[in-house]
Amino acid sequence: MKIRKYYFTWGFGQGHDNCYTIIEAESFMAARVDMIRIWGKKWGFQYSSAETAGVERFNLKLIK
Repeated sequence: MKIRKYYFTWGFGQGHDNCYTIIEAESFMAARVDMIRIWGKKWGFQYSSAETAGVERFNLKLIK
């Protein structure tokens, strides 16, 4: 399978307001599992592109 980038954002009041991170994985669900393993369950949404995540539109900051 091809490795893809998945973008995860945090909602207001979840500790990383206005931030996003990228998880590289073979599938949507594999990325979700990695996100939970690394960051826990307190985050907002998962996206398949920076555009749909609103990275530029909302001026989100990348955290690693």
